[in-house]
Amino acid sequence: MASDNRRFETLQLHAGQEPCPATNARAVPVYASTSFTFKNSEHAARLFSLKEFGNIYSRLMNPTVDVFEKRIAALEGGVAAVAASSGMAAQFMAISALAHAGDNIISTTNLYGGTYNQFKIFLPRLGITTKFVEGEDPEKIASLIDDKTKAVYVETIGNPRFNVPDLEAIAKVAHDRGVPLIVDNTFAAGGYFCRPISHGADIVVHSATKWIGGHGTTIAGVVVDAGTFDWGKHAARFPQLVEPSEGYHGLKFWETFGKVAFAILVRVEILRDLGSALNPFGAQQLLLGLETLSLRAERHASNAMALAKWLEKHENVAYVSYPGLESHESHETAKKYLKNGFGGVLSVGVKGGAAAGVKVVDGFKMISNLANVGDSKTLAIHPWSSTHEQLTEDERRAAGVRDDGIRISVGTEHIDDIIADFEQSFAACNAALADRTAPVTAGPSRGLHRRSASTGTRAAPDVPSAGPPGCKYRFAGSPRKKVPAEAHVKGRGGPSRRSTGTSSAQTPNDGHRPQREIFVHQSSSSLLHHLHILLALPPSLVFFFSCFLPPAPLLESVVWNDRLVILIARRLKLFVALRTGASMPAPVY
Repeated sequence: MASDNRRFETLQLHAGQEPCPATNARAVPVYASTSFTFKNSEHAARLFSLKEFGNIYSRLMNPTVDVFEKRIAALEGGVAAVAASSGMAAQFMAISALAHAGDNIISTTNLYGGTYNQFKIFLPRLGITTKFVEGEDPEKIASLIDDKTKAVYVETIGNPRFNVPDLEAIAKVAHDRGVPLIVDNTFAAGGYFCRPISHGADIVVHSATKWIGGHGTTIAGVVVDAGTFDWGKHAARFPQLVEPSEGYHGLKFWETFGKVAFAILVRVEILRDLGSALNPFGAQQLLLGLETLSLRAERHASNAMALAKWLEKHENVAYVSYPGLESHESHETAKKYLKNGFGGVLSVGVKGGAAAGVKVVDGFKMISNLANVGDSKTLAIHPWSSTHEQLTEDERRAAGVRDDGIRISVGTEHIDDIIADFEQSFAACNAALADRTAPVTAGPSRGLHRRSASTGTRAAPDVPSAGPPGCKYRFAGSPRKKVPAEAHVKGRGGPSRRSTGTSSAQTPNDGHRPQREIFVHQSSSSLLHHLHILLALPPSLVFFFSCFLPPAPLLESVVWNDRLVILIARRLKLFVALRTGASMPAPVY
């Protein structure tokens, strides 16, 4: 049965492999061999001269990797594929096969942060420049193409804006000017959501690490040759494919290999010399992932849609970016190009800005905070401070990255459990922010009280009735000496001389310094005792003794119930912070 007549769900299981004729094994064997024997010297010579195809050395080809390559090519509708050790390696191999020093490529700014850095920083070191277009306007792309342009590059679903470009329109302006279109199809899950080749793409690249592998076990990439670009027609622009090859005694790739010329060039010149080969164990992991790709992708998409709709209505959410929503800028284009769903990734803006966004990410219990997408488990990250951190602020905004945004790679868990984790994290974030903004006042009798932001009533005292054992100066609330909040930050030698009964209403803030918050824990310890004594010493001695404080990792390893001590000597700018995690509100200064 011809592979091109079989459905995606069948190809992901059968393409590129038949049962092993020697052993009758049905599963794809792992060929853990660096090299392979030749029938004789003539056979070896024919393989090395490209007169015959076969296995020589696993840096070039391997039987297990070969099955993976054929299967991906079938799923994408291409004629051949070349696997790589990562998605970054795959896109670099595709570009370096076409562009040399003095050449340029054209790319949208809506890119994964690593890709943007490769194009902006690494390629110029090799003499290859990138002309960036904000958005995917075909006319803007067309206006930048010149005689040195070797490719146009876009992502099927942009990361992290999740925009969907008009592939057919972009392919047309590129082809009219003799330039191939390269599409990163990673977010379309191995071709399940979109086959760019069907819409004019000439080369497709993937980070196979993501949905193709699907389980967070393997780093890999792949380049797929559509076999549709006429290299011979554009010989002046691509002499490496048409003119005699220096490395193969005058062999002409286009003349000799026809539709698979580009894939052969990538393998025998780029992969051979870079050495970024996929190992057979990784290929086996990817093949196992492929067998369930359509099932997983369907669940990813349905969960993502359900989560996006739920988030749109949540009071903590400022915006949701997902192409399946009618509110998304690319919704109509997405309906044209994306089949079987709108992908498995979305971004959400949290009201309260960057601080709130980070707090929500840190508050997840089931959802993992890590730099990956396409895993069966739901993943979250704050792109502004991570995946796109190396870009300038203007570049991040041009790429669709906002400081309040969280990127969510929606997994295959039950949707109710995903939503429940969001609910508890939002609730924890709200409580922390409310606690952070509530003023601290001195009570009419003893103790520091936090005034409720909603009711204005005083909450229970936050401090113990006395300081650590043996301490001359006691905390606010001590039966022997009442000390207002300001006493712990003002004065050289100890408590303030202000009346100990003064409340915040009697000593208003000067308008320039926010109200301090002092978090005092409900237990005593020798560490707290020694830190507290520092406040009673002259500034010079405080500075001296601060040099002997335990290192930060040791301080951070000390865990109490839910409150910590923050002691400040303002004049010396000494700040000792003990943190237990996201549940503790940050101090306000």
